[in-house]
Amino acid sequence: MSDFTTKTLIKKTRKPHKCFGCSGTIEVGSSAEMTSGCYDGHMHKTYWCKVCCAVMETMYSFDLEDMSEGSVKDRNENQWYQTKTEMEFDA
Repeated sequence: MSDFTTKTLIKKTRKPHKCFGCSGTIEVGSSAEMTSGCYDGHMHKTYWCKVCCAVMETMYSFDLEDMSEGSVKDRNENQWYQTKTEMEFDA
């Protein structure tokens, strides 16, 4: 059970981070989302790339407590690649 969780939008990362949703690298200067909080008495901090954030917005329901590293991409692989392609095309 989550004690608390907060989300923060990062406009530009200052160093590389590993995306919790797809296990990919979030490059320096990329936008990302960071979640931090306390779960079962343990502090956590995770980073999410913009593709994983977009995929999670379209999911009917998801629970961060049930997520494991790489699960956004693993559970929705076709949608993840389609969203990534669309974002690259729009850029």
